[in-house]
Amino acid sequence: SSGRISSYPQVRGVTLTAVPTHLIRDAKFGPYGINEMLYAKELLASIPDDSLTAFDKGFLSAEILCGLTNNGTNRHFIIPAKANTKW
Repeated sequence: SSGRISSYPQVRGVTLTAVPTHLIRDAKFGPYGINEMLYAKELLASIPDDSLTAFDKGFLSAEILCGLTNNGTNRHFIIPAKANTKW
């Protein structure tokens, strides 16, 4: 945020991980300056049918959640949200 360049390369990544085994099913990586929501949208095609996807609270996006439920069969999600969230 300060505009200074880091001494170490930075990358942003999003993974699709199985909760019980912690095995990574798919992952997307890219430049740190690109929003991770764009990488999450790319992972939607890798989510299997008949599944429950647990999102982190930062992924509360109608585009992602509707893309998950509309582009598959019996795909559901769970996401933490504040009590005053406007759905």
